[in-house]
Amino acid sequence: MKAKSKVSKVLALTAASVLTAGISLVAGGVAPSVAQAVDGVQTISVTPAGPYKGGEKVTIVAKGFSPNVPVAIGQCPVGRPIKGPGVCGATKLDGAKLTTANAQGVATVKLTIIVGSLQNTVPPDASCGPKNPCYMSATCISNAKETTGALGTVAPRNFELTYVGATVAKKTTTKTETSTSNATTTKTTKAAALPKTGPKETAILALFGLALFQIGLIFAVRATRATPRRARL
Repeated sequence: MKAKSKVSKVLALTAASVLTAGISLVAGGVAPSVAQAVDGVQTISVTPAGPYKGGEKVTIVAKGFSPNVPVAIGQCPVGRPIKGPGVCGATKLDGAKLTTANAQGVATVKLTIIVGSLQNTVPPDASCGPKNPCYMSATCISNAKETTGALGTVAPRNFELTYVGATVAKKTTTKTETSTSNATTTKTTKAAALPKTGPKETAILALFGLALFQIGLIFAVRATRATPRRARL
């Protein structure tokens, strides 16, 4: 009986272990192996970062896309929203390419930096260079919401290209000055400050006043004596 009891316990534990392992495998099979990309988190980087004089071979890495989706990467002019591949650099100039993101949602291409006309197929003709700002952008062909930015600006996540000879705007600091040319200035004459009177000065003044008082008293007594008395009636 004891042997049967032990065998039953072993079978029960084995069954529990198998069930747990089965549940884990099912849960693992249901969960996606790679998370889907979230709109608005795509980023792009360019190596080397510049400044460029034109003709440099650069490596572009775009991240944050869904796995295995087609991604268009190209050199585009600032000021023109990306509404198709014809807005950016021509593929014949190696200014744009269509590639596929890997299982981690990363798309990588090598392009040539264009200085001058992009020879874009959608008019008007656009140029890049010191006086014509451009940027690198990446957009998913099957889902336009997965993009580094298609509004025709460097923001929010496009890579701004810098060029040799480009003029960098200097920040000027404006100082605020107060003009007094038309202001009426009223001069206020301060009263002369009274001399400070300390204990020593106070004592001297008191003695001087007492002396004057005594002198006045002497003159008063003399004046009284000098006055003739009236005769008694």
